[in-house]
Amino acid sequence: MPTIVKKFIFRDIHKIFGKNFNFFVSGGAPLNIEVAKTWENMGFTIYEGYGATEVVAVATINTPENHKLGSVGKTIPNVNIKIDDQGQVIIQSKSVSNGYFNNKEKTDMVFFESSYKTGDVGYLDDDGYLFIKGRDDFKIVLSSGEKVFVEDIEKVLNSHPNVRESCVIEKNINGNNEIFAWLMVHNKKTVNETVENVNQNLESKQQIRFFEIWPFEDFPRTNTLKIDRKKVKNYSNEKDVTIKKGLAEILENKKPKNLYDILENISGRGGADIKPGDNLSSDLKMDSLNRVELLSQIEEYVGAVIDESKVDQNTTVDGMQKLITESKSENADVYIPNWQFSKIGLLMARFLREFILYPLHSLIIKLDIEGEENLKNLGNGFIAIFNHPGIGDGVCVLRILYRNGHKKVFVPADREFWEKDYFWPYRYLVETLVGGIPMYSSNRGFYKTLKKSQDLLDKGMFMIFAPQGKLQQTDEFDDFKSGIGYIAKELNCPFVPFNIIGYRSLWPVPKGGLDHAKLTQLLPKKRGTVKVIVGKPITDYQDLEPKEVVRLLENFYKKDGNHRKNSIQYKNK
Repeated sequence: MPTIVKKFIFRDIHKIFGKNFNFFVSGGAPLNIEVAKTWENMGFTIYEGYGATEVVAVATINTPENHKLGSVGKTIPNVNIKIDDQGQVIIQSKSVSNGYFNNKEKTDMVFFESSYKTGDVGYLDDDGYLFIKGRDDFKIVLSSGEKVFVEDIEKVLNSHPNVRESCVIEKNINGNNEIFAWLMVHNKKTVNETVENVNQNLESKQQIRFFEIWPFEDFPRTNTLKIDRKKVKNYSNEKDVTIKKGLAEILENKKPKNLYDILENISGRGGADIKPGDNLSSDLKMDSLNRVELLSQIEEYVGAVIDESKVDQNTTVDGMQKLITESKSENADVYIPNWQFSKIGLLMARFLREFILYPLHSLIIKLDIEGEENLKNLGNGFIAIFNHPGIGDGVCVLRILYRNGHKKVFVPADREFWEKDYFWPYRYLVETLVGGIPMYSSNRGFYKTLKKSQDLLDKGMFMIFAPQGKLQQTDEFDDFKSGIGYIAKELNCPFVPFNIIGYRSLWPVPKGGLDHAKLTQLLPKKRGTVKVIVGKPITDYQDLEPKEVVRLLENFYKKDGNHRKNSIQYKNK
């Protein structure tokens, strides 16, 4: 079936990824062929690659020109692949490392003449595509001398609908090396039937004769979430009661409870050996990837969100603990309402906007729209940004989007509406009418706001946002806040700019601001027409720094100086 037909049939799934999504790239661990086929059958393209840190990451990869599902592709330029007598993959390249730092023994085992022994077993087909069969370390040598790769058996096991996941190991049973499978299944009562069905699809040497149900919620995992086969094998060693009991306790209580538990998991050092003054890099040997994992686990298990830029090679354990304490204190009062996104909340908002807000606003503000064609064929999950010249100016944007079929909206607004008691009427108005959520500053729920925004964008909603961060008090253009640059980098979706011209003469901001304004000061001065210029979607910014993104977005508003000079006079003389 042609890809274009697949994309049409599964268009709702493609909409979730957005119109600019082109392909998946897979690496780091074998991609299950059935998973790959499922995505390909829905019209998605997957390019699987292969490499190692020892050879500067990539050695082979599938490309649009050379693509074969199930393989890890052909070699990239200046890289050669050889298969030795044992079936092991050897990578030859000028980019191969000289060896491991201060570890001559291990270096001599795997490095030679600009070549690296990967420890993976595979083969090259007639077209030059590399296929990986499994790890040489995980190979089972049966008592008969036959060799079996655990990955081959696991692929068949995991494809069975009753198997959640499996881990196949070598186990000595009655003096013989046997294939042993640990299974996590949906229905334990039919496990015998499950294994019988699987064996029908395995070679004679791959037959599973010994298996058990894994007794815990999940298999032990490495930092990259692969199954830790060494721990599984140790647990399976019935002779070593101490290891079995100790590992069972670890698995039952595997969730870290504090910073030291997390550091112990990642660094591999015992908790008693970790001191407050230890440096994360020099003492605990944690690299940049380990630090990313550290922050991720701190957020998941300790509940503290820490700015990545505050953790570097000089950070100590004690310093990390202080960052956690500060983050918890700052985020203790973070509140993000959710009721307005329930079915009842969305229906209520739609009714109020379509039958009350839009009609009333249109009685006061008429719209002269330029560039409305830029909204055609624009999918959901985008951010509409606008300048902020007066009270209710965002309704102009909402009305235009509504005309073009975009009805599900949310608005990150100033957190003061939720924190100051005298703003409570406006807070509920913002929540009800436009799906308002509080926009917190850095280290004050900022990432929680972003996470909520990402969830809503993924559900097909759109966001409207005023990057200036405040209502304009004069006719001069207020620069955008730097936060919009970080928001852009995190949310990674199209921006559609709206330039609202002539609004301040109709519905200006009170001179003293909104804080203590009287009701009469919040009403419009007069009726009139507002010009709104809709810009083309801005998408090509991911290679820019946050400050550069800010300048890029501002450019739409600053490129025509007359837009500012005539902001009061436009059709309202």
